Formats: sequence, C-alpha cells, structure tokens
Amino acid sequence: MKYRAILADIVLRTALHVGTGEEDESTDALCRRDSEGRWLIPGTALGGAIRSLATRLAPRMFGVEGVCRGLLEDADKKPSDPCNCVVCKDLGFRYLGADESTDKNRPWTSRLWIYDSVALPNDLHTRIRDGVGIDRTTGAAARRGAAKFDLEVVPAGTRFPLRLELTDDDETTLLEQLLAIVLSEWVRGRGVLGGRSARGAGAFDLRNVRLVSRDMSSDVGLLGFLSSDQPWKGSDDGMPADTRWIIRQMREVRRSSSTASELPSHAARSFFAVGFRLEFDGPMVINDGAAASLSGFEFAPRIEQLEQGSRLVLPGSSLRGVLRSQAERIARTVASFRARDAPPEKERRTHFLEHCPACDPLQNDEPDGALASCASLLKKQAGINDAFDPLDVSAESYCPACQLFGSSFFGSRLRIEDSFAAREQSVMHGQDFLAIDRFTGGGLEHAKFDAIGAWKPTFEARLLLDNPQPWEIAWITLVLRDLRDGLVRVGFGGAKGFGRVGFRDARIQLGYVDDKDLCSSLGVAKLPELIDDAARRRSGLFHVLGGDWDQWVHVVDVCDLVGQWREMLAGVQRT
Repeated sequence: MKYRAILADIVLRTALHVGTGEEDESTDALCRRDSEGRWLIPGTALGGAIRSLATRLAPRMFGVEGVCRGLLEDADKKPSDPCNCVVCKDLGFRYLGADESTDKNRPWTSRLWIYDSVALPNDLHTRIRDGVGIDRTTGAAARRGAAKFDLEVVPAGTRFPLRLELTDDDETTLLEQLLAIVLSEWVRGRGVLGGRSARGAGAFDLRNVRLVSRDMSSDVGLLGFLSSDQPWKGSDDGMPADTRWIIRQMREVRRSSSTASELPSHAARSFFAVGFRLEFDGPMVINDGAAASLSGFEFAPRIEQLEQGSRLVLPGSSLRGVLRSQAERIARTVASFRARDAPPEKERRTHFLEHCPACDPLQNDEPDGALASCASLLKKQAGINDAFDPLDVSAESYCPACQLFGSSFFGSRLRIEDSFAAREQSVMHGQDFLAIDRFTGGGLEHAKFDAIGAWKPTFEARLLLDNPQPWEIAWITLVLRDLRDGLVRVGFGGAKGFGRVGFRDARIQLGYVDDKDLCSSLGVAKLPELIDDAARRRSGLFHVLGGDWDQWVHVVDVCDLVGQWREMLAGVQRT
C-alpha cells in the first residue's frame, strides 16, 4: 500500500476571481478568503476545472469508455443506472433520481482528493476592477445602470500550491492517465480557473509538477506516515519526488488511446490560438477609477502591482469588447448589403432586422427592440408563464455574434487574456480637454476635464478559441486584419487621438487531435497541400501547426474560410 500525492505550483498569469457571491461597500463581487483572510481557491473550484477538462478530453483518449452519459444530448436526465465512464468512475458521480436502496444504483465517491489551495505570502494586494458595457449605437459606454459593474481580483503573479492525493487500488492506473491528460494542458497554459475566464481572468501556469509517494506496506513506513503531519513533503525511505511522471503517463496514454467513433458535442477537437504584439501609436487609457482618484486626473490607465514591479495592464475584457464591436460592425455591414439587394416586395429595413447576424446584448429586456438581444428573444418565445431553461436551447438559436462571443445565457469558447506592458514603457503624459460652446465658439463653462495616458505602450496579447468552426476562424481573422491596419481604437478617447493601435509579430497556432479535426476546423474534405508534416509538433494531446500572419492569411485564402463565413451569414434568420 502506498500514499501518493501530486504536487505543483499554480502561478497566476493574469488576475483571478473566485467569488463568494457576496458584495460589500467597495465592490459588487468579493474574492474567496479563508478564516485568516488569505486568498483561497477552494477544492471545489479546482475539482470543477479538472472535471470539466477531463470530460472534454476523455472521449479522445479512452473511446466509448470516456463518453459521459450525463452530458449526451439524447440521454435521460435521470437514468436508473449510474454512468460508467472513466471520468465518473474516477472522480465520483451521483445521478439525481437514482434508487439508492440497491447497491447497483448507489453513488460512489471520487478516487481523488482535491485540497483547498491557499496563496503563499507576498506583498501584493487585491484590486477592484471596473467594467462597463458598450452601447452598440454610439460606441460609448452604456448609460444603463446594469451595464456597470466591478469585482475584486487576486493579482497576477500570485502563487498557489496544488495538492492532489490518489487512492492506491487496482483501478488507479486510468485515474493517473486522466490526471496526466488534464495537467499536461495546464502545463502548456491552456487551463483557466475561476470566473471571468473568457474576459482575461483566470489564466495561469502550472509549474514544478511532481509525484510524491510513501511506502506504507511495512510497519516502519506506516508509522512514519501516521506520525507525519505533512506526509506529502517527504518520504522515510529517501525516495525523491518523481518529476517525470506526466511524461511517462502521456506516453502510455498515446500508446493505448482509442477515439470514440462518434464524438459528443462537448469533446475536445481542436483549438485556434493567436499571439501578437499590440503597439499603440500615441497615448492609451483604459480608465481605472482607483488609479484616477490617486493620480488627480479624471481619467487614468490601469496599473497593477506585480512581483516584478508596477505594470500597465490591458484587460482582456477591454480588448474583447473592442474586437466584438468590430466583428459586429463587419457582419452588419455585410447584412446591410444583402438587404440592399432584397426582393422588391420586402422593405430593406425589415430584411436587415430579420437577417442581422449580431444582436445588441444590452437590450435584454426589450424583445420588441430593433436589435433585441438573443436572451430577450428566447424569453419571449418561451412565454411569460413558461420556465425558460437555457440548457434546452441549441447554439444555433443564438445569433453568430453570441455564438462566438457569448451572451448572458450562452458561454463563450473564446478566451482573451489580460496583457501587460513592458516595465520600461510605462511613460505617462497628461492632457487637458475643454468642450467648446457651440454658440459663442469659446470654452464651455464647467466642461473642463483631463486625462493621463501611457505613451506608446506595447503589449503581448493572446487569444484562444476552443473547437473553432471555419466561419469563426474567418471572422476573427477579418477583425484582426482591421486591428493590424489601424482601423480599431482601444480604450478611452478614440475620437480625441487616444487608442490608435496596430499589431505585428502575429503568431498563429492551430491545434488538433487528428487530421479529421483539422479538416473540420478548416472546412475542407482533405488537408490542403500547404500543410507541411514537418511543421507539426506535439503539445499534450494535440498536434500543433504554427506560422506567422502572412502564412495564415494564405491558408485562409486557399481554404476559402471567408467564403464559408459569408455563406453562414446568408443563412441567418432571427426569430
């Protein structure tokens, strides 16, 4: 018998928010803390992230045994028999409504213990982040109260120790392989924790992964284990921690893997990632209320204290809002051209509203509005007296913009991380503004304000899209093209000379499990000749193709991804 524990360090790459569901006078959403006031990631939050990723990856490695019955679209919500998939057998499961009076239907517990993770001491402090919705008509901050919010976040660079303990029985082999699959994705930076993960928060690096074991088969070993308060910190026989555990397990997984013949919709297939250098050509301000009050200016950029010192921050939520706004503008332009060529018997305005591919997310309570949100339309269809369950609505019921960027009822598969500027580039310049009286031509009384902006900062930005469709890749490419050409402004004062930005050194990655997944992501029947086998490399479960921006644009042209995107827009029907 052995005691075994997997240890690692979670180092936040961006800010983290694991909420309590409570608020106080300083923020709308507080971070989780323990009884001593230390930042805490509960074992439930870690377990949820592990299980969610394991459920997506297991069908690709364990075949039919890895497909969870509880997530199949045609499965009974309350079956009489428990699920027998690899994930449920190893991480525990209990079907609601099952008859627990018999041993056959009795739930079982997890073979994995996941412990709370308390942040290691540092000199960093939590920050309050402000957020605001963008009005689709004016492009400015929405004035509706529901569009303004804030939350408390743990700063990037904070370190959390991870500890997982495994049972020692004959069926632990599959559990080890399952954990190795999940942790290998975390090691490569493709995992997230906590809330607001699609808007920049929760990205982390997993470091120093190791397996610690203690032999308890002898009297000496058992007594040594029982007398130790922290058995995971060492072994009596002097055995060093196994730092190559993931490598060995992944070799075994690849050797014995068997993909299911029909993959469920939640299974992992591919990912599309873009990393690029954002360069501002002038001042930049992502307004932060706390920074503004301390600086004495009415508008000031967000600066966070990291272990390396103070760094200028471009929140993923800000960049995400800009990219979504530009994506919607592009799609609506195409829809307006189609409306211009509509049949004579139909008004152009009516045709546009019926086939517009992007709703207004802020019109949540206006189902009769011109661009009512998908959420409000779905509520209206369900009826006032009917219970509305978002889980019963297919993804195709939402507009393409909500399918890609998400809505209040539909999560997004697109993640855009927070970006940090180089420390030596945080040079600030102040600027005064004065509104002009339209009648006298002079300065307008009480219309004086000022702002301080970072001068020509540079950020390393990164976005990742899980299980992309060809039209989604094409849409993102079109938006990034406009960003590269300087057609998009980021942050405060876009009409006042602020926020001019472009990018360079774009690096594209397309990850896939097998060639069928790659063909599906590119919308082709077979791989184009431009895909070079020598350019592929292995990253966890995925094969990865990489290239620069020009190479990727060539792939987009050859596969006609933009044509597939236009064809998708032509079939949009808002109801």
